[in-house]
Amino acid sequence: EKRFVSAQAANQALNTLHEMQLTASNLEKPAGSRVQLQKSEEKIKISLPPEGFTPKLIGLGAFAIAWNAFLLVWTGGAVSIPLWMSWFFLLFSLPFWFVGLGMLYQIIYCLKGEEIITIDRQEIVAIQRIWGLTLSGKKKMAREHINKLVIADSYHTKDSDGDRVYVPMALTIWAGTKEYTISSKTKEYLSNPEIEWLAAELSQWLGIPITNK
Repeated sequence: EKRFVSAQAANQALNTLHEMQLTASNLEKPAGSRVQLQKSEEKIKISLPPEGFTPKLIGLGAFAIAWNAFLLVWTGGAVSIPLWMSWFFLLFSLPFWFVGLGMLYQIIYCLKGEEIITIDRQEIVAIQRIWGLTLSGKKKMAREHINKLVIADSYHTKDSDGDRVYVPMALTIWAGTKEYTISSKTKEYLSNPEIEWLAAELSQWLGIPITNK
């Protein structure tokens, strides 16, 4: 039986074995996956479709309706009073409108928002779209700088309040000091098998081994 000279060597061997399992097995797309992947010699494209209706939208939707209905009544009342007073009330309500509209955006994005990651010979680009319209905040990195693919297993930790929180499995593409991460925080429906499958596909296409964190 082979003995490891140190815990560090053992950990390194386990990481290497995990990398080999992911890359050598060339994982097939998990059954039932909604993720779309297209690849050719020129580019690889990953499409993460909308989450659609989920139970979390029930509470968020009810709260958003109540919040924005109250703001409509508030704003209507502010408009009906003398102008010199209405300006104060309207300005006071602006932060609350931002919150209300933010909740509506979350609902619409959950129902109709998709994320698309494209890597070609020049760059990696990640965009978000709603009804075919590209949103601001596009992420862009040079292809030549992509030097690492890291899979971080899920784990539990404590937040600033000392509460135990779950951190899901994540796949991170590193390009120099810039990074792009895919996990269930990106799309709630993403499962561990899907993330491992995407890691294997990207590793094969980019020619970069997977590092297990």
